[in-house]
Amino acid sequence: MEIFRHKDKLLKFSALTEDDLLLQLENSMSRVNFIAEYIVPSEFYYKAFMICKNVDEKDTPFVALSLFLDAPLLTGDKELYLHLRKQEFVALLLNELSQM
Repeated sequence: MEIFRHKDKLLKFSALTEDDLLLQLENSMSRVNFIAEYIVPSEFYYKAFMICKNVDEKDTPFVALSLFLDAPLLTGDKELYLHLRKQEFVALLLNELSQM
C-alpha cells in the first residue's frame, strides 16, 4: 500500500507514463515476498520502537522487519533516514539509488 500512496511522486521523478509505471510496479511486486507482521518476533518490534519513538512511531514495523531480515531499509523519509544513520542503522534514502 505504501508504494501506491507515493505513485504521483514516482510518476514525477521517473518520467514514466502512468501505464508504464503501473506495469513496472506490477513486475516489481511479482518478485516481492510479503512477510506477515506476526512472523517478526516481538523483540524486533521493541527494538524498532525504541529506535523510531523520537521520529515517527508509524515506521516501527518497517524498521522491525529490516532488523529481523538484517537488511537495509529503503526510505524516502529524510528525517527517518538521518535519524537511522545517526544510530548506525543501515538505511538507504531513495535519492541515493539514482547515484548508484
